[in-house]
Amino acid sequence: MKKIILLFLIILSYGLSAQDTLLLRDSNSLLVIIKEISAENIKYTRFDFQDGPSYILSKIV
Repeated sequence: MKKIILLFLIILSYGLSAQDTLLLRDSNSLLVIIKEISAENIKYTRFDFQDGPSYILSKIV
């Protein structure tokens, strides 16, 4: 029984995708998928347009 439940959960979670919330200093938030984080920049794509362009946001003001 435990194996059936575990198999069901694995199959269910396989189709799910994760999103991140990027909080900006001007109190706006963006739903994104973060691709890369470096010391100076954050590279991300918009969650609602995942096949679109990658955006780069500077962490330094």
